[in-house]
Formats: sequence, C-alpha cells, structure tokens
Amino acid sequence: QYGDKWDFQGDIALLKLRSAVQGSGAALVMRHDHFENEVRVLDEVVMVGCPDGSNLPLPTTGHIASLTEERAGVGLLLSQVFGNPGSSGSAVYRYSPERERYEVIALHSMTDSRGSP
Repeated sequence: QYGDKWDFQGDIALLKLRSAVQGSGAALVMRHDHFENEVRVLDEVVMVGCPDGSNLPLPTTGHIASLTEERAGVGLLLSQVFGNPGSSGSAVYRYSPERERYEVIALHSMTDSRGSP
C-alpha cells in the first residue's frame, strides 16, 4: 500500500548517545533551509544500505525524480535509486558542493512501481 496505510510515527527509530563518540565519522543531515534552497530534480543521490542477506553496506546511485510527491499528508522525495529488499531506513545522500561533503537528505521508506511492466 501507499503512505495512507503506513505508520509514519513508527517507521524509524532515532538513537541518542549518552556521550560524544570521538574519532568516528557521522552522517550529517542536511538542514531544512539548505534542502529547500539547494536540492533540485535530477540531482545525483547515493543510497547506502544493508539489504536482507548482505554482510556489507551496498551503495546504489540515482537521481531525484520529484520533490512534490505526497502520501497521507507527508511530503516525499521521489528518487530513481534502486532499493534492494530490506533496504528500508537506508540513508539517501546528496553531495553538497557548497559544504564539500555528503549529507543525508532522505531515508528510503517505500517503493513505488508506477511505470513498471
């Protein structure tokens, strides 16, 4: 089903560490104002996830197809990135030339097969 059947409140768990972790990389989430001012259709994106049966993270690349999709009143970013089964919750990154780093712009949460045979 599409978003009107999903429990968006329970689709992801966010964890907070009790102390800072020194010396390890962290995924940086793009600020909302940067997203609105910089992210455009056809921007290249990378999804990194550990689908079912994978011992290692698998990156896949694609592009943003739409910024106007909506399901159950929630705005969605539609990307043309292949998501393997079990990849829900995987981070979708976009490179920011302004800040010279990759930033999380979305989380893979559903598959839309419109246009598939």
